[in-house]
Amino acid sequence: MSYCATCDGPLFGDKEVAVLAYSPEGEGEAAFLAEICRRVYYFPLYQGEPAVASERVQVMKGKPGGVRGNGFLTLLELDGGNLLPVDGVFVIRETVPVDQLVPGVATTPQGAIQVDREMATTVPGIFAAGDCTGGPYQLPKAVGEGVVAALSAVRYLDRKGTPSPAGREG
Repeated sequence: MSYCATCDGPLFGDKEVAVLAYSPEGEGEAAFLAEICRRVYYFPLYQGEPAVASERVQVMKGKPGGVRGNGFLTLLELDGGNLLPVDGVFVIRETVPVDQLVPGVATTPQGAIQVDREMATTVPGIFAAGDCTGGPYQLPKAVGEGVVAALSAVRYLDRKGTPSPAGREG
């Protein structure tokens, strides 16, 4: 199971995968996977007709009901009891807009949380890191930003005179 074609797609080179798309954003993910995978089964779980233009992408009807496997995912259960052999499943769904996570947090024109070099948001004491601050949506970026945000939060708490987490001196 994966939630990011860019991150995990290369692990499925020349394999068969399914994309469960809860928004049209999934069409781009399916197109990306079609460049890597042997076949992509695309399940549009949203209103409207999908615009997927690749012979490696097969648009599927119905709603999957579960996954099966023994240590590794090997089958996608379809309604009616049918089973679809796949090597992986990508779930692409909408998330809560970042400006609704914390009232007053400013966002960029692309919808990401606005942060400064210290990963501070526009709300004092709130720091953000990773995907919510915009692309690239990659683990190394999230880890680096997470370290900066954590250190900045500790400095913020020290300036406020707030006791630091247990086990940390001064």
